[in-house]
Amino acid sequence: MYGLMNLLQARVTELTADLRYYHKPTPAAKIAPQVVNTCLPRKDSSWTEGMDYPFVSIAIYGGGFDIMAPQPHQVVIGCGIETDGDTAAGTADIMALTAAVGRIVENRTFKPFKLRSPIRYTVGSEQRGFEGSQPHPYYVSAIYLEFVKF
Repeated sequence: MYGLMNLLQARVTELTADLRYYHKPTPAAKIAPQVVNTCLPRKDSSWTEGMDYPFVSIAIYGGGFDIMAPQPHQVVIGCGIETDGDTAAGTADIMALTAAVGRIVENRTFKPFKLRSPIRYTVGSEQRGFEGSQPHPYYVSAIYLEFVKF
C-alpha cells in the first residue's frame, strides 16, 4: 500500500507542477501546491496562517484483505487553495486544481495497481444542505479513487 502512496504522490506532483496559487506567507510569489501523503504537517510554533495552502493531500482510507483475491484500495485526494481574490477567483482556482488532479485518469496504471474509472469528485462542502459551499478565502475539493491490484 505504501508503494501506491509513493506512486500517487509522484503522479499528482507531475500533474500539478505547472500550477501556481496564492500563498499568504509569501504574497509576492505564487507557489505550486505542496503534495503530501495523508495530512498536512503538524502545526507548531513556526506555523503561520495560510502556510498550508495551496495543497493536495493523498490518503488511503479503505480497502480489504482476502487470502484468495486482491481487494480494492480506496483513496481520497483533498485539494485546497487560499485566494487573495474574490469568490469567482477562488472558484476558478479550485476548479483548475481539481481538473489538473483529475487528469490522473489519463494513465490509470500504477504498477501493480490499476485505477478504476470513472472517478468521483466533489467541490466545497459535502454537508447536506450546504453542498458546494466554500469557506472564502479557502476553497477545497475532494477526488475519490479506487485501485485494484492486477
